[in-house]
This record gives sequence, C-alpha cells and structure tokens, in this order.
Amino acid sequence: IGEPAPDFNLDYVANESGSFQLSDHLDEVVVLAFFSPQWPVCSPELSDFETTIWQTYPQDEVLVIGITANNQNQIDNFVEENGITYPVLFDPGGGGGVQGGETYDLYYLPNDGSPYPRDFIVDESGIIQYANNEIDTEWMLIILNELLGNQEIELTVPYSENWNMIGPPLSVENSDAQFLFPESVENTLFTFTEGGYSQESILNSGIGYWLRFQSDGIS
Repeated sequence: IGEPAPDFNLDYVANESGSFQLSDHLDEVVVLAFFSPQWPVCSPELSDFETTIWQTYPQDEVLVIGITANNQNQIDNFVEENGITYPVLFDPGGGGGVQGGETYDLYYLPNDGSPYPRDFIVDESGIIQYANNEIDTEWMLIILNELLGNQEIELTVPYSENWNMIGPPLSVENSDAQFLFPESVENTLFTFTEGGYSQESILNSGIGYWLRFQSDGIS
C-alpha cells in the first residue's frame, strides 16, 4: 500500500475485446480482482463486486477488472453462472489451476497458503491504496468513496487494556501514533519484523502494529 502498482498488459477474455494496459487507465480508480473459478470463495466475492462496485459506481470513474489464469471454458462458465459483466483478463504463465500467472506473481501477498482472494485498489495516480487477501468489501467501499469524493471519513477504533493490534486502513493527514491514539501509553508502538520487535512512532496504512493502553476504551 502506498507503492506504485506494477504495470501490465493482458488480453481480455470476457466482456471486452482487445487488451488492457493498466497505465492507460490512470484517469480511473481500478479494482483488480485476481481469481480462479476453482477456488470456492471467488464465486460469492466476484458476484458481490458486480453489484456493490461495478453496478454502483460510474464506470468511467471506477473500473473493475477480473484476472485469472484459467482456460476459456472455465472462465465462460464462471462469468455466466455469476452474472459478471465487468471485463476479465487472462493472466498467462500459470499452470491453469488455482494458482495465478505472471501478473498474479507481480502482485504477491503473503497468504498463509491460501491463493485467493487477492484484491487491490489502484488510484488515479497509479498508487496501490488497498491490498488484501481476505474478503473485505466494506473497507473497499470506504476507500473508493474516499478516493472519489475526497471527503473526511471518521472511523471508530475500540481498544482494550494492555496490548492491542492496530493499523489504519486508510491514509491519514497526521499519522503520529500519539495523535491518533492519545489514550495510549507513550513509546509503546511496535512492529514485528525479521524475527524481532521494532519501536515506531508513525502509523502507516496497511501495516499492523502493537500498541499498549492502560484501560478499555474507544478512539
């Protein structure tokens, strides 16, 4: 999150013809949904994207793109069965099963052995603003609304006494931990990297942190 999205060029295999170059769509917010018809969670998730994103937002402002390494027959059946009308791309280089192809590998996310879901939101500047390997359409809608409307969004974060795992899902103007969580114990913000804890003071979106509180509350 916060990094430039890897550019790619792939051929359409459903609902559009020709090819798709990500860098040609910098005037739109692009939702990338890597999927496989053989993976159970993909069917309800991509159907949800059809109704909650593709059919809800102006299609000249938000572009939903499905990406898969499966064969044409599997793709055709999946698109028809799930009522998908947004474009789907073929990602070559995969084995044709649940694992993706070359572009899937460019957008790697640690996933504890589960290859899907793998979803991204790329803003009009080509920067990744959302990356997740769990189904979280609600957060995706919050981020889409922020990118399109540039409105202020208020989030309520509950916490409990002692250590809490926290992390802002969106970029914020002031990312100082003490500013965002004034009830927290000073100098207790830590990340866990390379087998050890590292003390931090700034919260970056998309990263999980440990932060200590002296009592239960809401921030």
